[in-house]
Amino acid sequence: MNNPTYVYIVGRGHSGSTMLELLLNRSQNIAAMGEIDQLSLQIYRDHRTRWTGLCSCGERPFNCEIWGQIIKRVYETFGFDMVADPFGWKLSDIALEQEYWWRRPQSVIKYRAHRAIRMANQYLNVPLPGVFPYQRWVEHRDFVARSYAELAGAEAVVDASKDVFQMGDLAQYSSLPLKVLFLTRDARGLAWSSARQGRGSPSVEAKRWAIENGRIGKLVRKLPSEMWTQVRYEDITHDVEAELDRIHQFIGIERKALPPEAERAKRHTIAGNRTRLRALEEIREDQAWRDHLTPEQVDEVTRIAGDVARGLGYDI
Repeated sequence: MNNPTYVYIVGRGHSGSTMLELLLNRSQNIAAMGEIDQLSLQIYRDHRTRWTGLCSCGERPFNCEIWGQIIKRVYETFGFDMVADPFGWKLSDIALEQEYWWRRPQSVIKYRAHRAIRMANQYLNVPLPGVFPYQRWVEHRDFVARSYAELAGAEAVVDASKDVFQMGDLAQYSSLPLKVLFLTRDARGLAWSSARQGRGSPSVEAKRWAIENGRIGKLVRKLPSEMWTQVRYEDITHDVEAELDRIHQFIGIERKALPPEAERAKRHTIAGNRTRLRALEEIREDQAWRDHLTPEQVDEVTRIAGDVARGLGYDI
């Protein structure tokens, strides 16, 4: 197998990660995998769950021309049948808690325990004995990345899982060249998006935004400077071509652009929002917060998230 560059997108949800990975998928040399931390869950999900797990090609993962071959390779190499037992061969801490939450309390407890352990490890530099599965999960991710790159004929693969602790796992254990894209979006834009979609008030989203982006910022700055770069949603929407050129230069891979229809034909992404199931629309910045947030709400978002936002280059 080859040794592709592993491009990991980390950031707050709803910041444009699906858009970014599909734009990168327009390169002949790069293949987007989607949110592969959810591969086991997408195999598990069927007509009995909230939705059926599909590859962006429209097939179940085990019937997909790419993921089906990877699942077959897992069985041949490791002896695990991911279709019969989706969580017997894991890539991350994600399991049934994502589908059932407290209806599967054991899964929730294990999920939260893993996150607490890795927070101590990654923030406080607490060493972990080998009994913990994090290195094994990363070895599985590397196997998937190598297989995907080989099948797609790519020099780099993109993982849009976004999770900061998984980023830390990869930085510690991956045997592949790692490049991290720290994706950010203006807190005011996310505050309005959250309120519009019923995920929480602007002030609630501002708190979440500040906590998560502050946490990510602290961890990425522990990485070697050549391993990570910040990518702002606003810079992508302002000048797509210039920002894609910059990202390719950072990754160290020549940009060989494909037309949108060719990108769509080679797309096989797991999880992510519904954008991955259709043609990528015109890229334009969503400035709706300027019309819909009240001056009082903008002031509140600024009060809560302003310090973190200014540290990330936002004029807020």
